[in-house]
Amino acid sequence: MRRTVEQRCLNEDGEAALGTCQSILAKGAANEFDLLRRIGVLQQAANQPAKALDTYIVANSLRRGDKAVALAIVALVDSTDRSDALALAARGSSLVTLGKVREGIAAMQQAQALTPGLPGIGEQVAAAQRLLRQEERVRESSQAVAAVAPTRTFSNLQPASRSN
Repeated sequence: MRRTVEQRCLNEDGEAALGTCQSILAKGAANEFDLLRRIGVLQQAANQPAKALDTYIVANSLRRGDKAVALAIVALVDSTDRSDALALAARGSSLVTLGKVREGIAAMQQAQALTPGLPGIGEQVAAAQRLLRQEERVRESSQAVAAVAPTRTFSNLQPASRSN
């Protein structure tokens, strides 16, 4: 029975599917992240951007690194013009997930300035800064390798010779 209800949540659209998903959502359940992500999609489809953003923020707090959730958060924070610390922190975390580390750090630092006691924000900023430094070291070392790499001459680049 529960499996059938979950399949309706995941495979159907509209308000009925949204209600079904919300009815089976259980905090701490193994499928909590997947259901939250689906609820966010359904809320967006139902033109409920503020609710969808809140849902995606919760999903992001459960499992960072999901690109679909990250894209949704960035788009929804921008479209709803939300600028509270929680939204900015989620936007920053999402930008880091999407490979825009420098922008992510800036957003998280804004969140930290607004609400210095926001749980986990200091650790997220520090982790993103470490990631940025690591990316910069990799970029610098690959540029250094490219600068000192010998130029190879291939035989097909030599002038043609005549043979009789």
